[in-house]
Amino acid sequence: MEKIVKDIFEVKSSYVKKFDWKRYIEYYTDLRDCGILSEFDAIYHMIYHGRFNNRNLYDMNGNTFIYN
Repeated sequence: MEKIVKDIFEVKSSYVKKFDWKRYIEYYTDLRDCGILSEFDAIYHMIYHGRFNNRNLYDMNGNTFIYN
């Protein structure tokens, strides 16, 4: 199931490919406290929650970006 959803993420958006999920969960410690520790969980959170909650999204170069 996780692989299928991850494949959908990758097809759905080029943002997922540049998203620095490790920095995201490092910066937002509340995510780690809630058990978001994997790439899959971080991407899922970013797409379905984080971008609507005005959380900063980072690319692999440390730049912030907006997921439209």
